[in-house]
Amino acid sequence: MSTPVYIRIYNYTDHAITTDVTDHRDLENSGKSFDDKTIQPDDVYESSVEVKTGIGNGELTITIKEGSATLGFFKMKDLKNPHEGVNSIQVPNPPEHPIQFSYVAYRKIDNMPEDNRYIYLVVNKYPQGSKLP
Repeated sequence: MSTPVYIRIYNYTDHAITTDVTDHRDLENSGKSFDDKTIQPDDVYESSVEVKTGIGNGELTITIKEGSATLGFFKMKDLKNPHEGVNSIQVPNPPEHPIQFSYVAYRKIDNMPEDNRYIYLVVNKYPQGSKLP
């Protein structure tokens, strides 16, 4: 097993959102800790995934919904190197509704173990009230 990838999903909207894992590759447990989770307004959900050793870089796509309506997605294409920008994580352009998707990713944070990876996914009201963790 490789080192864990810690992922937080922040909900900075006025309504509850639900997660749906719509694609995964090369992960232990298929990223199921992120499937069908409800995140209340101004709350955060945190869990981790592990990429299988020696197979690939690990991929995980989390679709964000409000009720049955799909708001957007986070496509993590390289969980071993989440800090490499658009080569590792893809988010949609803002759709017609006022929701914004953004992220911040690190390979190492000061005072944390060197090999750990951290991804912060943010669902925001846009343009008013946008904030980052």
